[in-house]
Amino acid sequence: MHTKLPGKKFTLTQNTLSINARILEVLRAKSHAYISGEQLSRELDMSRTAIWKHVNALRDLGYKVEAITSVGYKLVSSPELLLPLEIKNGLNTRFIGQNIHWEYEVNSTNSLALQLADQGYPEGTLVVSESQKQGRGRLGRSWISQPETGIYMSLILRPTFVPIQAARITFISAIAVVEAVKEVLGIDARIKWPNDVMIHGKKTAGILTELRAEMESIHYVVVGIGINVNNMYFPKALREKVTSLVLEYQEKVSRIKLLQALLRTFERWYLRALNEQPGQTFERWRELSCTLGNLVEVNLGDEIIRGLATRLEPNGSLYLKLDSGEERQILAGDVTMIASV
Repeated sequence: MHTKLPGKKFTLTQNTLSINARILEVLRAKSHAYISGEQLSRELDMSRTAIWKHVNALRDLGYKVEAITSVGYKLVSSPELLLPLEIKNGLNTRFIGQNIHWEYEVNSTNSLALQLADQGYPEGTLVVSESQKQGRGRLGRSWISQPETGIYMSLILRPTFVPIQAARITFISAIAVVEAVKEVLGIDARIKWPNDVMIHGKKTAGILTELRAEMESIHYVVVGIGINVNNMYFPKALREKVTSLVLEYQEKVSRIKLLQALLRTFERWYLRALNEQPGQTFERWRELSCTLGNLVEVNLGDEIIRGLATRLEPNGSLYLKLDSGEERQILAGDVTMIASV
């Protein structure tokens, strides 16, 4: 059963912790006992009426809070939505995900993040939604965004390196997804050039990076990540090409835990790239590639070429050795795996 919460928005910053988050913190600290309204009122320095109001607001979001007259309040369960209050609980990052913009449904998290970046939202801002009406992928493709099943998110970044080095963001994003999946589920995923995350030859996550820049400087980058997490069904035309984590793991996956692991991992690799260690990022991206050493077909839009994927370069390009012996550099295109060599 889906919990529809259209129109509700939250913004949590590192410097401003909402009252709802403070109430949850107290309730979670004593999750096996009831906390009296008097104690909550004293700890949070607000009236019992205000406490009651905010508890009801939490209930509206899907938190189950029991209240017994003359006994107090007890948090029974939390919703499965990707709410800021849940994402921030134990996240422990420096800035990635410390500012969160959440809406139940958006046209596209990337489109919204671009607007917020233009408005000056800080680096590390996370835009996350339960559903997208017009989710976007690479090469103008749409991304199917089933409500309350996947992770549909975008991050606003303001890197200090020059535009020609922007490929690092693609590397970081794909690495973060692969390592988060390994950390939470123990599943080995791989990266199909340039940024599709694959499990057993099927796509489970995609990345779309968009930037606003001048010749010598980046104003901001928005990186969108879509992950099929608890998606059980796909259109017939896609079933041989895509998969989800629940289908691979055979158990329902905690989207909150996976998203938190992804944000932590992303920040770790991003800081390495900013601190003049970009080579580590490229090497890890290349190490996780499932494209290198394979015979592939690349759709360039105006032609289709086939060859052996021989190497990757720090600018994100792929090199193919064609049947003629010619080596061809590919900067952008759609790769189909043909066979292992």
